[in-house]
Amino acid sequence: MRRWRAGTVGLALGVWTALGCGAVDGALEPITGPFLEEERPEPELVSGPQSGTPRWTVQVPLRGYQDVLGVGSDGAGGAIVLATNLLTDASSSDSRDFGGLVLSRFGVGGQPLWTRTFTPEQGPDGSQLIQDGVLAVSPARDLFVAGTLQGESSLRFGETVLIGTAFVAKLAHNGVPRWIRPGAAHALAADEQGGVVLMTRDGTVTRLDSEGRLRWQWVAPDATYSLSAVAVDTSGGVLVAGERVLGPERNQGALFRLYLDGSERWRILTPEGPGRPTFTDVALRPDGGVLLTGTFVSGFQWGRTRMEHPCASTTGCSAAPFLLAVEAFGEPQWGRVLDSSGSLDGAMKPRVAGDRHGGAAVSWGNACLAKLLRVSHGGEELWQSQLTSESCTGSSASLRDLTFLEDGDLMSAGTFHGTHSFIGTGDLKADDGDIFLQRLIP
Repeated sequence: MRRWRAGTVGLALGVWTALGCGAVDGALEPITGPFLEEERPEPELVSGPQSGTPRWTVQVPLRGYQDVLGVGSDGAGGAIVLATNLLTDASSSDSRDFGGLVLSRFGVGGQPLWTRTFTPEQGPDGSQLIQDGVLAVSPARDLFVAGTLQGESSLRFGETVLIGTAFVAKLAHNGVPRWIRPGAAHALAADEQGGVVLMTRDGTVTRLDSEGRLRWQWVAPDATYSLSAVAVDTSGGVLVAGERVLGPERNQGALFRLYLDGSERWRILTPEGPGRPTFTDVALRPDGGVLLTGTFVSGFQWGRTRMEHPCASTTGCSAAPFLLAVEAFGEPQWGRVLDSSGSLDGAMKPRVAGDRHGGAAVSWGNACLAKLLRVSHGGEELWQSQLTSESCTGSSASLRDLTFLEDGDLMSAGTFHGTHSFIGTGDLKADDGDIFLQRLIP
């Protein structure tokens, strides 16, 4: 199945390229010279009367299973999307899985502009897979992709070939390869000078300059820290969030702010205890403040706000999502417990994006019920929407990531299976799993 479908805008403009062979390639149309973006007419956006209503929904299908790994603004009203594309070789005795990463840019109306694929070559051990893909887009429109080559599979990027290693790659805004370096990253954050920050779960933060050279490396105070999210502020400082695991039933939420040179500016540690906060994403506010999302089971104090779990039982409560605000100098500002009806999906960890006014959007949920909340600068609810599935086995839709665009609209991205009905679009049908993008009225 190879099609591109847009609801509301009502366009069918082209074909999304499937995985290529052993390189970073895969433009929408053959490229014989330098990588240039094709000029395409921009369709008129269809406005709606209600905030939270989709202006359009786009389905992006490929052969095999797809999942969104990250979405970012392209700086020109469109979006950059990184996805995984997994296929199964049924002819092999062990039904070997293979696949890579797909990086694409979409225009203001959801039309595909270009696609690049990171496709590994099969190694001597039979491996041919890239795992743990992550994306970062800088304010200057630089693109960064990180992943891990499984086993002895190899990847060609420009004139460089890497074998069986974690890597981070830089591309220009039109998908032209710049450089690739070995380096592990669970999360990425790009800066305004063309550099990038790599963060690993085990507590290491590495900063590279615009040419991929090492600037500095920061290591968490001890081995009890597990990191999960990173961001770069407008001054070049770095925010790092995660948790401190002190035992089977004791943990703390942890947030660090680092100076431009990598030295520690301040840290926040929540009280110790069972089921205390685990931070899963971080976003910056225009005034230098910070927004945090994650999950918790046991109540905790956040500034003047007492964060209480909505579950009344003393045992057996599932993790509840939250949204927290922090002032620029590290003082807790306000907190909000989010609707926690239904258990959270491990693949759908709460995600947060900040807008240009200091407000935010946060997503969470599971394969049966994905939720999206819009809040003001002070944390007041502006609107809430959700994606629902009648059956978790026959149809499912999950939000994976979200970002604000230059005009204030909200772009969300996720994956769905089976036939799913999207507001304003109607039924869309996926095969093994397809990507969807939604542009929402803020």
